[in-house]
Amino acid sequence: MGPNLQLYIKEMGDIYFDMKLGNALYYEMISEQDEGVYSFPIRFAEDLNGDWIITVF
Repeated sequence: MGPNLQLYIKEMGDIYFDMKLGNALYYEMISEQDEGVYSFPIRFAEDLNGDWIITVF
């Protein structure tokens, strides 16, 4: 992503917590663009090292 990282972050939208189920955390990202409002699911799971990784995006 390099020098474009700030642009990607700005365009991502807001991320809202939805629920925790087992060792998974569910979030929803809402992005408003000229064409409308979009919703994207994001799921994190804890790996065997205790790190949280994105499993769905």
